[in-house]
Parts: sequence; structure tokens; C-alpha cells
Amino acid sequence: MPHSTLTQTLHCEPSSGVVCAQSITVELDEHLRILSLQLQGAPKPCEDILRGLLESRSVQMAYEIGIGRRCGSREGSCADEIARALKNHFPQIRPTYAERRALFRQQYPQNGAKWDDAQLEELGRLHSEGYTLEEISHAMGRTQGAIATRLVRMGLLTPDEVWSAGLSLHGHPTASEEVGASLSIPSLAE
Repeated sequence: MPHSTLTQTLHCEPSSGVVCAQSITVELDEHLRILSLQLQGAPKPCEDILRGLLESRSVQMAYEIGIGRRCGSREGSCADEIARALKNHFPQIRPTYAERRALFRQQYPQNGAKWDDAQLEELGRLHSEGYTLEEISHAMGRTQGAIATRLVRMGLLTPDEVWSAGLSLHGHPTASEEVGASLSIPSLAE
């Protein structure tokens, strides 16, 4: 069975206390499943625990298991270092839900926050100056759907304009739901 080997060398100061292994060797099969795991310099119990957690797992699963793990009160762990090494070597590894959520929060810091009068005034101004929903979204830290919904509530956009842009409105029926309602077709949400 053909396989490849990934070796990641950790550069840690002995006083940092973050990880105890000097190098980690991960042997993978052609399906990117971990065949074996070796930690040089780590205590045997740590190596045995990590083998039990990660061997026979896919690199995606190993990443999800290891990323962000701590070793006692330390800021990181060997499992976290293995996860980071796998992510660096295999860019196809998808981010975890927590990472996607953090990225979303970073991109849209105002998402879900109550609109105040100054923000509503700014939204109206940006819209009247011809900025796109995407540009307003970036400027205000809210999703395009939230921007569109608020513009409809303010009477500055119609639902048809929003739907034609490929967006949906929060708290408003979609175009297909309106058509379904006019034809007396029950929606899936009922």
C-alpha cells in the first residue's frame, strides 16, 4: 500500500512550556489516513495518548481533534502542533466550525447587533450615494442580507430588487414563497 510521510520539526524554546516533542513524524496512506505517529522527545504516555486519538483517522479528523487543544495550563499542546503541521502541509483541510464562526465574526462584527439611529442614518447615506450592498456590508460590518433587509424596512429598496440581486430577506417571504402562497402551495416550513 503506497503512502507518504510528513515530518514536522517544532522549534520551541525549552522554557516556553507549550510542547514537549522536538519533532513529530506522521505517516499517511494514499487516502490521507494516519498510519503511524511518532513524537521524538515527548513522554511515552503523551505519545501513546496521541496515537490512540489520531492513528487511523483522516488528516481532516486529526486536524479537528487536535486544533486548539491545550496540555494542562499550557497555551498549546503536541496535538495542536500536529494539527497545525497537517494544515500547513495539506491545504485541502477545511476549517472547523469554530474557525469559520470566528472568521465570520471578524468579517461581520456588527452582525446581529441592534441598529442605532446613527447607523440607520449612515446606511441611508451610503445607499443614496450609490454604494453597492457589498460595499455597504463591508463598511458597516453586517451581512449583505442584513443590509438589504434594513433597506427594505426603510423603504429604500423593494423585495423584488433584493431578490433580483440573488439575496434573501430576513423576516420576509422569498419570491418563491410568495408565488407558493398565491397558488396556495404550503411551504416546507409549515
